[in-house]
Amino acid sequence: MGIRYYREKESVPVGAKGFKPDFTLPDHDCALEVKLVTKTHGIAKVQEEIAADTATYPIKWKRVIFAIYDIGEIENPVQFKSENVRELGVSVVIVKH
Repeated sequence: MGIRYYREKESVPVGAKGFKPDFTLPDHDCALEVKLVTKTHGIAKVQEEIAADTATYPIKWKRVIFAIYDIGEIENPVQFKSENVRELGVSVVIVKH
């Protein structure tokens, strides 16, 4: 498609730790993070990760997108998406399996 991207290359250093999104799209000033929700890596853990990433990624990128692949653990995907958009100001795409 002609979109330039980097996979796990750029990072945001905060203190002693660097936060590295799964993909960055430099021409769009965007970080893209992919999450998988499973029985063992549930929605609460994914929500914690989203909150941590949201605290750091906007330091370097104007747009932050979370693509979440759900194998049936998110009971109300519309609510999950809307709350993250409203409260954290990030874009969320949920792919249901």
